[in-house]
Amino acid sequence: MNTRTLCGRTVRPIGLGCMNLSWAYGDPPPHEDKVRLLNEALDLGYDHLDTANIYGKGANEELLGDAVMHRRDEFLLASKTGIIVDGPRRGIDCSPEAIGSSLEASLKRLGTDHIDLFYMHRFDPKVPVADSVGAMVRAIEAGKIGAYGVSEWSAAHIREAHAVHPMGAVQTEFSLWTRNVELGVLDATRERYCAGGLFAGCPRRAGRRAEGSRDVGGQRPAPVASSVR
Repeated sequence: MNTRTLCGRTVRPIGLGCMNLSWAYGDPPPHEDKVRLLNEALDLGYDHLDTANIYGKGANEELLGDAVMHRRDEFLLASKTGIIVDGPRRGIDCSPEAIGSSLEASLKRLGTDHIDLFYMHRFDPKVPVADSVGAMVRAIEAGKIGAYGVSEWSAAHIREAHAVHPMGAVQTEFSLWTRNVELGVLDATRERYCAGGLFAGCPRRAGRRAEGSRDVGGQRPAPVASSVR
């Protein structure tokens, strides 16, 4: 079986991004359908579930807590912090205080005492990288997270963060439409600046599929997933 090692755990190359079950693209399905989908995903062998505190303002984490935490040992759990959504206001806060309070809130919503991989969702230019990473290291030492990662960071900032403490993964959009990762981030992960390598988000490019479209084999597109490279 084709596998990858992510945060010290063996996982399959394709993980399940859970955002659309609560937020962003179209109307979310009924709750019972969400619960059934997540459990069927685990039954099919998905062993990496990815969520974030902003997906539905915490509703996506609560969904995972309700739907699959009774099967916690079957999957690697990833969540994120750092993006602030307050009505129309958007911002980024990766200060140590914000990371700490956000982590506690995520753990409560998820109904668990440990997140395997906790990302800084975006780079915060207001906070020294060492301060943000330091907060992640303290969470690792406390046993609250297994590793930290970064999402949509530059190659230079990935290297800077890794110099403070090795990171578990880098997540960034990588698709036929979005290939900026090839300008530097991919090389940084290949240099082992990231222990788990690159986690490619939206490989099928969410939002770019026309209703009723088919792939070259005549099949409808599958639900958006993400892959570890």
